[in-house]
Amino acid sequence: MSTAGTNSKTKKIFAFPNPNRSNNSTTIRMIFTSPISAGLIKIYTVSGDLVFTQRIDTNNFNSNVSTSDDFIYDYLWNLKNASGNDVASGIYIYLIEAEIDNRKEIKTGKLAIIR
Repeated sequence: MSTAGTNSKTKKIFAFPNPNRSNNSTTIRMIFTSPISAGLIKIYTVSGDLVFTQRIDTNNFNSNVSTSDDFIYDYLWNLKNASGNDVASGIYIYLIEAEIDNRKEIKTGKLAIIR
């Protein structure tokens, strides 16, 4: 899980379920204090191999605002690589790049997949 510093617009980034014991999907949730204007999710193996990349936009993210005025973005990853194949059991690193208020923020987190 990644949490924010004092000037950051990122409140929290996490994946659930984690560890993931299903073969279906996992959700990566991103909580910001302001709406994002652009972004990118990259998922890597622990050895640094890029597994999957997805742009953050309104077509592929569930976005809503909570009662505390947080901007919440959910991405449902189907646990497949860029070629459409199931990823193996293991630890994966997700990297979130988000542009918020004309400033780029980068946050990371870990996800365990058990098949």
